[in-house]
Amino acid sequence: MGLVNNILYISNFILPIVTLARRLRKKEGIEVDHIFLFSCGFIFYLILPIVLAGTKPFVLYSGYPKWKLLFDAIPDSTWTVYFVACLLLYTSFLAGDFFSGKFYKKKILRKYHFDKKLVYVFLTIAISLAIFSGYPMRSYFFAGYSISTQIPMLGSFTAAAILLLSVAFMYSGKVREEFRVSMPFWKTILNPCFIAYFIVATLLFSMGGRMIFISSLLMLMVFYSVYFKRLRLSYLILLFLLIIYLAHFIVIFREGYVRTFLTRLDIKSIAIYLFPENFSVSFSLLDFLSKYSIPILRFPTNLLSGLVSIIPSFVFPTKASFIISRDDLGYAVQSPFGGMNAFVTLMVNFGIIGSMMFLSFISFFLRKWKDNPSIPYSAMYILTSGWLALMFFRDTEQTLTKEILQFAILTPLVIATVSSKLNSSAVVITKS
Repeated sequence: MGLVNNILYISNFILPIVTLARRLRKKEGIEVDHIFLFSCGFIFYLILPIVLAGTKPFVLYSGYPKWKLLFDAIPDSTWTVYFVACLLLYTSFLAGDFFSGKFYKKKILRKYHFDKKLVYVFLTIAISLAIFSGYPMRSYFFAGYSISTQIPMLGSFTAAAILLLSVAFMYSGKVREEFRVSMPFWKTILNPCFIAYFIVATLLFSMGGRMIFISSLLMLMVFYSVYFKRLRLSYLILLFLLIIYLAHFIVIFREGYVRTFLTRLDIKSIAIYLFPENFSVSFSLLDFLSKYSIPILRFPTNLLSGLVSIIPSFVFPTKASFIISRDDLGYAVQSPFGGMNAFVTLMVNFGIIGSMMFLSFISFFLRKWKDNPSIPYSAMYILTSGWLALMFFRDTEQTLTKEILQFAILTPLVIATVSSKLNSSAVVITKS
């Protein structure tokens, strides 16, 4: 890459690092919020792959030669557009948060008469779904990853886990709202909803599933640092190291090396098993950049058609046939290791300008929900912030439609609205 591309590339590193560094300097501690998590995902999945193009961790993998051919086939002009686009996307996310907090002073707060008892109805539904879908696949628990991914009921069991997670944060958020300072964090999350979630999540974990479990840990960090007490830098580093080791253990488990886990705790082993995340997800990015020009503006046909996935399969069994895929739109992008890069998904659905608007929109409302700590907004904020990392890792369409729209936004709103209707009418208060 030429001088211009190197400058743009370094700028894409510096901007999020400076953003994170400014947060790390605060004496009262660090908030693991939407800006923090988005910055980490941006660096790891959109920028870091270029650094690792010629390093040993990548050379060790069987798919590296093909990966390197794709990398070398991308012209400098395409890299220039890519780096400029990344800068615009990141600054747009920051701008949405800044505009929401500094310039848009008008706040519309809807007060919900929320009753925790109603949560038990949704808890019962989620547990029933987990039992109904989990019982037929009970022999696959603790059986490993390669076998469990072929189970038809795995999708329903995963949905039950995500629903339990949403219900748990609704319940814990209400507990925090009621007791404020007097209720310590651990007592806030020590409730039947979280217990049920972690049981189901552990079973998913036993089959090699990791993203939901790890995302929930990030959500707990958001919950604690935003609504209870900011984290000291030393604690934050320790927590992230524990998450890295946990993710490392899951990969070891999936590869069948549990018995030799203790011999694989050195930095070199962790690098070998950590960087495949970057490698596998960046494969689709390089394939996209080598084949297609980066669009300026597109209509989100693929994303909007994917909204039918919200409808349960037993209600709409043929829903998959109504989803317009990337291939149907003329974008045949390879993702041989299962991870579709977020940049690819954003460009296919929105283009550069549309993606800027979309990310600004997400950040704008995340800041609004963060500033309104009442139920259901705090739960919506925690859940959506936690799923941002998954948005970078897996198909962004599925993360946005299922995890974020269905379970992080609609589920808390439905619970709060139904509870409010059963108690009394919601009150709308407008402040300037």
